[in-house]
Order: sequence, then structure tokens, then C-alpha cells
Amino acid sequence: MVLSSLKTLMTEFTSCRRTKAKKNLETKLFVSFFAQI
Repeated sequence: MVLSSLKTLMTEFTSCRRTKAKKNLETKLFVSFFAQI
């Protein structure tokens, strides 16, 4: 579960890397990570 969502987030991160969305993706990463614990 964690692995697949991490893969999804990495895909999003790569496509949004050069935008301001990077900060939002970092937040989304922490939120989704802690939501699964």
C-alpha cells in the first residue's frame, strides 16, 4: 500500500518538479504517509 502511493507521489513529484506545486506535494506526501499508519 505505502509503496504504491509512494510511486504515485513520485510520479506527481516528477511532473510537477519545476512548479510551485512542489511544496504542496511535499505536504501531500506527509499527509498520505501518516494517514496510512
